[in-house]
Amino acid sequence: AFWAIYDNPVPVIAAVHGVAVGTGLAIAASCDLVVAAEGARFALPEVNVGVMGGAKHLSRLVPQGMVRFMHYTGDLIEAEKLQPYGGILEIVPPEQLVDAARAVARSIARHSPVTLGFAKRSLNTIEYMELKSGYEFEQGLTGELSGYDDSKEAVNAVVEGRTPVYVGR
Repeated sequence: AFWAIYDNPVPVIAAVHGVAVGTGLAIAASCDLVVAAEGARFALPEVNVGVMGGAKHLSRLVPQGMVRFMHYTGDLIEAEKLQPYGGILEIVPPEQLVDAARAVARSIARHSPVTLGFAKRSLNTIEYMELKSGYEFEQGLTGELSGYDDSKEAVNAVVEGRTPVYVGR
């Protein structure tokens, strides 16, 4: 499930309500963005049963110090405590969770599906690259993307002061 989410060619948003522990946390961390309900909690309880897993996924949401704390203790940590690290985009009342996640999706979906596919591929590829190699990879994609109709439409729309109309190619 992790790789199906991570490798999905379009951005995936996790909407977390309640408790996301172990595999649930890893699935949420495999997503591109996380929106959580107030009171949602996250944990890596594997240490409690003598196994390992999930720390690398968690490192996409929080810095190494918090990864280590959660990995060593197995403690449940509230979304409110994790949000300042940047891995949780937004925390909303539980009854607003689905609407909040959909609002994020709409904000993303207004862009060209071609460009979003390139953006997802770029972010996944450069995530663990060093700076220069990552930048060079992005520039290569920019050159490739500029040949697509949607890229040309985006530029024309900005120049003409209008909303772009994408065709998906």
